[in-house]
Amino acid sequence: MASVCLAAAAGISGDTIVLKNGRRITALSVTQEGDKVSYETPSGTLILPRAIVDHVERGGVPSAEASANASTLSLKPPDTAAAASVLSPNKSEIETRVILDGEVDRNYVAQLEGEARSGQAVANQNAAMAHHVASQFEIAHGEMDLALADERTALTYAP
Repeated sequence: MASVCLAAAAGISGDTIVLKNGRRITALSVTQEGDKVSYETPSGTLILPRAIVDHVERGGVPSAEASANASTLSLKPPDTAAAASVLSPNKSEIETRVILDGEVDRNYVAQLEGEARSGQAVANQNAAMAHHVASQFEIAHGEMDLALADERTALTYAP
Protein backbone atom coordinates (compact mmCIF):
# COMPACT_ATOMS: atom_id res chain seq x y z
CA MET A 1 0.00 0.00 0.00
CA ALA A 2 2.81 2.38 0.85
CA SER A 3 4.48 1.71 -2.51
CA VAL A 4 1.26 2.62 -4.31
CA CYS A 5 1.09 5.88 -2.38
CA LEU A 6 4.74 6.60 -3.14
CA ALA A 7 4.20 5.94 -6.84
CA ALA A 8 1.20 8.26 -6.87
CA ALA A 9 3.05 10.96 -4.96
CA ALA A 10 6.03 10.74 -7.26
CA GLY A 11 3.79 11.26 -10.28
CA ILE A 12 4.66 7.93 -11.80
CA SER A 13 2.20 7.08 -14.54
CA GLY A 14 0.57 3.70 -14.18
CA ASP A 15 -2.70 1.85 -14.50
CA THR A 16 -5.61 1.37 -12.13
CA ILE A 17 -7.39 -1.96 -11.79
CA VAL A 18 -11.03 -1.53 -10.76
CA LEU A 19 -12.40 -4.66 -9.10
CA LYS A 20 -16.04 -5.69 -9.27
CA ASN A 21 -16.35 -5.05 -5.54
CA GLY A 22 -15.39 -1.41 -6.15
CA ARG A 23 -11.85 -1.57 -4.83
CA ARG A 24 -9.12 0.06 -6.90
CA ILE A 25 -5.53 -1.13 -7.28
CA THR A 26 -2.89 1.23 -8.65
CA ALA A 27 -0.10 -0.54 -10.52
CA LEU A 28 2.95 0.40 -12.55
CA SER A 29 1.56 -1.62 -15.48
CA VAL A 30 -1.24 -4.10 -16.10
CA THR A 31 -1.40 -6.97 -18.61
CA GLN A 32 -4.12 -9.47 -19.38
CA GLU A 33 -3.24 -13.06 -20.23
CA GLY A 34 -6.18 -15.44 -20.67
CA ASP A 35 -8.20 -15.60 -17.47
CA LYS A 36 -5.54 -13.77 -15.42
CA VAL A 37 -4.73 -10.09 -14.98
CA SER A 38 -1.17 -9.49 -13.85
CA TYR A 39 0.17 -6.22 -12.56
CA GLU A 40 3.57 -4.85 -11.65
CA THR A 41 4.30 -3.21 -8.33
CA PRO A 42 7.60 -2.10 -6.83
CA SER A 43 7.46 -5.35 -4.82
CA GLY A 44 7.02 -7.59 -7.87
CA THR A 45 4.36 -9.06 -10.11
CA LEU A 46 0.98 -10.05 -8.70
CA ILE A 47 -1.85 -11.91 -10.45
CA LEU A 48 -5.63 -11.63 -10.10
CA PRO A 49 -8.36 -13.81 -11.58
CA ARG A 50 -9.92 -11.92 -14.49
CA ALA A 51 -13.39 -12.73 -13.13
CA ILE A 52 -12.98 -10.31 -10.20
CA VAL A 53 -11.78 -7.42 -12.38
CA ASP A 54 -14.38 -4.97 -13.72
CA HIS A 55 -12.01 -2.94 -15.90
CA VAL A 56 -8.55 -1.40 -16.15
CA GLU A 57 -8.00 2.35 -16.40
CA ARG A 58 -4.85 3.19 -18.32
CA GLY A 59 -2.52 6.06 -17.56
CA GLY A 60 -2.04 6.71 -13.87
CA VAL A 61 -4.15 7.53 -10.89
CA PRO A 62 -7.34 8.93 -12.43
CA SER A 63 -9.70 11.38 -10.83
CA ALA A 64 -13.43 10.72 -10.98
CA GLU A 65 -13.71 13.04 -14.00
CA ALA A 66 -10.65 11.56 -15.72
CA SER A 67 -11.88 8.00 -15.33
CA ALA A 68 -14.86 8.79 -17.55
CA ASN A 69 -12.46 9.92 -20.30
CA ALA A 70 -9.62 7.43 -19.70
CA SER A 71 -8.93 4.69 -22.19
CA THR A 72 -10.48 1.62 -20.64
CA LEU A 73 -9.86 -2.07 -21.19
CA SER A 74 -13.25 -3.69 -20.66
CA LEU A 75 -13.18 -7.14 -19.25
CA LYS A 76 -15.93 -9.73 -18.84
CA PRO A 77 -19.10 -8.22 -17.31
CA PRO A 78 -20.23 -9.45 -13.90
CA ASP A 79 -22.13 -12.71 -13.86
CA THR A 80 -25.00 -11.76 -11.57
CA ALA A 81 -26.49 -15.27 -11.48
CA ALA A 82 -23.22 -16.76 -10.20
CA ALA A 83 -22.73 -13.89 -7.74
CA ALA A 84 -26.17 -14.43 -6.24
CA SER A 85 -25.49 -18.12 -5.62
CA VAL A 86 -22.39 -17.63 -3.45
CA LEU A 87 -23.00 -18.59 0.14
CA SER A 88 -21.25 -16.68 2.88
CA PRO A 89 -19.52 -18.90 5.43
CA ASN A 90 -18.81 -17.02 8.62
CA LYS A 91 -15.30 -16.38 9.83
CA SER A 92 -15.32 -19.10 12.47
CA GLU A 93 -16.50 -21.70 9.93
CA ILE A 94 -13.65 -20.79 7.60
CA GLU A 95 -11.15 -20.91 10.46
CA THR A 96 -12.28 -24.38 11.51
CA ARG A 97 -12.59 -25.86 8.01
CA VAL A 98 -9.29 -24.64 6.51
CA ILE A 99 -7.26 -26.82 8.89
CA LEU A 100 -8.29 -30.47 8.65
CA ASP A 101 -6.45 -33.32 10.42
CA GLY A 102 -3.39 -31.14 11.08
CA GLU A 103 -3.06 -29.94 7.47
CA VAL A 104 -4.37 -27.15 5.27
CA ASP A 105 -7.47 -28.43 3.45
CA ARG A 106 -6.56 -27.23 -0.04
CA ASN A 107 -9.83 -28.60 -1.45
CA TYR A 108 -11.83 -26.28 0.81
CA VAL A 109 -9.56 -23.35 -0.01
CA ALA A 110 -10.01 -24.11 -3.73
CA GLN A 111 -13.79 -24.22 -3.23
CA LEU A 112 -13.71 -20.71 -1.73
CA GLU A 113 -11.46 -19.52 -4.56
CA GLY A 114 -13.98 -20.89 -7.06
CA GLU A 115 -16.77 -18.95 -5.35
CA ALA A 116 -14.59 -15.81 -5.50
CA ARG A 117 -14.62 -16.05 -9.30
CA SER A 118 -18.20 -14.76 -9.07
CA GLY A 119 -16.75 -11.34 -8.29
CA GLN A 120 -18.95 -10.95 -5.21
CA ALA A 121 -17.17 -9.05 -2.44
CA VAL A 122 -18.08 -11.52 0.33
CA ALA A 123 -16.72 -14.42 -1.74
CA ASN A 124 -13.43 -12.55 -2.21
CA GLN A 125 -13.26 -11.92 1.54
CA ASN A 126 -13.89 -15.61 2.23
CA ALA A 127 -11.08 -16.71 -0.11
CA ALA A 128 -8.75 -14.13 1.45
CA MET A 129 -9.65 -15.33 4.95
CA ALA A 130 -8.98 -18.96 3.97
CA HIS A 131 -5.52 -18.10 2.66
CA HIS A 132 -4.78 -16.00 5.74
CA VAL A 133 -5.78 -18.84 8.08
CA ALA A 134 -3.62 -21.23 6.04
CA SER A 135 -0.72 -18.79 6.28
CA GLN A 136 -1.01 -18.49 10.06
CA PHE A 137 -1.03 -22.28 10.37
CA GLU A 138 2.06 -22.53 8.13
CA ILE A 139 3.91 -19.87 10.12
CA ALA A 140 3.20 -21.80 13.32
CA HIS A 141 4.70 -24.90 11.68
CA GLY A 142 7.83 -23.17 10.32
CA GLU A 143 6.73 -23.24 6.66
CA MET A 144 7.64 -19.64 5.86
CA ASP A 145 7.65 -20.02 2.04
CA LEU A 146 4.16 -21.53 2.05
CA ALA A 147 2.95 -18.90 4.51
CA LEU A 148 4.24 -16.08 2.34
CA ALA A 149 2.62 -17.58 -0.76
CA ASP A 150 -0.73 -17.87 1.02
CA GLU A 151 -0.58 -14.28 2.31
CA ARG A 152 0.23 -13.01 -1.19
CA THR A 153 -2.72 -14.95 -2.56
CA ALA A 154 -4.96 -13.55 0.19
CA LEU A 155 -4.01 -10.07 -0.95
CA THR A 156 -5.13 -10.81 -4.50
CA TYR A 157 -8.62 -11.45 -3.15
CA ALA A 158 -8.72 -8.61 -0.62
CA PRO A 159 -5.97 -6.06 -1.40
